[in-house]
Amino acid sequence: MHGWGSRSIKAWREFDSLLLGHVAARGTDVVFYGYEGVLAHPTASADVLWRFLGAIATDAGNVALSPVPRTAQRYDKILIVAHSMGAIVARRALLFALKKRASWAKRVELILFAPAHSGVEATKLALELPGFFQKAAVVFRLFAPATNALHDDETFTSLAKDVTKALATTPKPKCLVAKTVVVGSQDAIVTISKRFCEDPFSPDDDYHVVQGKGHVSVCKPHAQYTTPLDIVVAAL
Repeated sequence: MHGWGSRSIKAWREFDSLLLGHVAARGTDVVFYGYEGVLAHPTASADVLWRFLGAIATDAGNVALSPVPRTAQRYDKILIVAHSMGAIVARRALLFALKKRASWAKRVELILFAPAHSGVEATKLALELPGFFQKAAVVFRLFAPATNALHDDETFTSLAKDVTKALATTPKPKCLVAKTVVVGSQDAIVTISKRFCEDPFSPDDDYHVVQGKGHVSVCKPHAQYTTPLDIVVAAL
């Protein structure tokens, strides 16, 4: 899942070709999920996402990605890999699923790149975008719910409150705790010095700080930088 102002595949650079061609990904369906990352509020996007997850979790045939016949009718595991605002959308979607007592939620795991859970510097975020979007960022803030949400502290405090409350229940919904968190040492967009709920926050807990990478580049693998790919492959 991409972040604010991005698109499903563009956000991940060469992830599509590198992952789909990896031997460890054989037998795995890979979905580059796209949502409206500017004109829709993250909560609205989360509502669409949890319904989509419910559809594919109950019947794998709902993902028509390959003509290869399926031997299984459901996925044993659903791994959500999200960047920036995508982490907010994904976690809120899982909260919706838990509220609806969706049994498939227990099969979900999260890997987060530069998650925006603890706040963002939205003005700097606009500078990560190309050309026209940089100039239009101020105007978009007036009309774009997603942009407004990233300027509103309530977006982050309410999510933290709801996740903390959910994690206090028994049995604990493990899907709300990230399996792995990856941030760049040069990220000036999101807050990386603050732990979110029970997410990893040390190397021993699968918290990775990649030296020399910024907010956008940390999730984009290529021939000379395979960390994002290695982390996802290890979780398959």
